[in-house]
Amino acid sequence: MAAPVDELERVWRPMVVGRVGAGVLIAVGVLGMVDGFGVPLLALIGSEARVLRSSLTVVMVLGLLVVLAWRYGLHPLLGVNADGVVVQNPIRRIVIPWRDIVSCSPSYGGLVIRRRHGWPVVAWAVQKSRFAERTGYRVRADVVAEYIEARAKRMTSGA
Repeated sequence: MAAPVDELERVWRPMVVGRVGAGVLIAVGVLGMVDGFGVPLLALIGSEARVLRSSLTVVMVLGLLVVLAWRYGLHPLLGVNADGVVVQNPIRRIVIPWRDIVSCSPSYGGLVIRRRHGWPVVAWAVQKSRFAERTGYRVRADVVAEYIEARAKRMTSGA
């Protein structure tokens, strides 16, 4: 079982702009759902089945938008503790032991953590923009990748 977030030594989440964008989508979705529930209530009073169906469809679509904005915008994280690296993407959470980490490199899709055993794992929480990739501009993703690589080497060498 992966460590809870409060037991991690360091945690990286998506950039503030991404979290704010997800928060705005969630707020708009919730307000739309609240507004969408009012119309079906009026339709029930007037027994308008067509209005009820379309309003409930809008509420369901907005509900899906809220869940997706939360899972993809606010849920991802990358954390480290004494056991290894915790990668929490929208769908799954993986703990990679320090001894299993071969390398870590930033990319547009996230940090790519290559393992001795198994497929590489991509941590969505820390990404490098295409502009930074093309120009060689140093960003947060570079610093985090270097930190994870250096710590993995330290932990596996016994120092």
